[in-house]
Amino acid sequence: MTPLLVLCIVVGAAALCLAAALFMQRETEDVAQRGSCPPPGRFVSLPCGRTHGVVEGVEHGDMVVLVPGATLGLGVWHELPAALVRQGYRVLRFDLLGRGLSDRPRLRYDADLFDTQLTQLLDSVAGVRPVHLVGLAFGCLVGAEFARRHPHRVQSLALLGPDGFGVSMTAGDRIRQWPGVGDVLVRCIGNRRLMARLDTYTAQASILAWLRALLADELKRKGFKRALLSSVRHMPIHDARSLYREVDGAAFPMRVVWGACDAITPVPHGAVLRGTFERARVQVLPAVGHLPHVEALDQTVTLLCELFRPEKPSQAG
Repeated sequence: MTPLLVLCIVVGAAALCLAAALFMQRETEDVAQRGSCPPPGRFVSLPCGRTHGVVEGVEHGDMVVLVPGATLGLGVWHELPAALVRQGYRVLRFDLLGRGLSDRPRLRYDADLFDTQLTQLLDSVAGVRPVHLVGLAFGCLVGAEFARRHPHRVQSLALLGPDGFGVSMTAGDRIRQWPGVGDVLVRCIGNRRLMARLDTYTAQASILAWLRALLADELKRKGFKRALLSSVRHMPIHDARSLYREVDGAAFPMRVVWGACDAITPVPHGAVLRGTFERARVQVLPAVGHLPHVEALDQTVTLLCELFRPEKPSQAG
């Protein structure tokens, strides 16, 4: 065999492998096409894109807004919304643009876009009254940025396992930042990497099975990985300490809740933590991973209610 023929065979085999990988990980479901069984909640047509949300609880109760993370939609909140409704709150959970059943506009997924979505959604659902914001991981970046820009609309801010604490970037992380190359890489191996990452969320098998089912649905939806990659490129997931320091000095109360065993967004060293949150109360829950509201629901509800209305005890459970 001539060297040229060998090269052609190698290139052809590589092309076939790439095509197979892209085919196996293709996104097949269009969120604009609704099935025969309508999802819970409602769709709010906003100028920035149609948003899927669920509102529960007494109409005149203080509103709690749950902002999910980067990879899962509103289902990630599990039993927390119902627990907060039992405490007398009106609870709004929603899918960020590019996730769940919300639209996937071909835009830059950055702080401006998510702030626009949350602002327009609250204008439509909550009106002018201030709300309690609760963010999870990546959602903490969205919630903190909204609180920084609109402090008059925030009664309190809670951060659960927040992103943005100087997590070092691997070589793969850096490659994903490259336009073109990163897009192909994510399309080829993104599904496998995202699924494998779930194994570090928690040590509880039942929770892992539930998370895998949620993510499997997400991976089928067209535009998800494009939106996720844009979000990773344009949001401060690796270092948001300056943002957190700024909102820590605001007038509204803050609380940070972390799982001591969180391997996704690990608890920072003491000096970093104290230098970022001088005023906010920080609670680290022992033997809890990345989802304190799932692994330690009652404790999380108690901590949130202490933040929302410190003069009244919660009735978790």
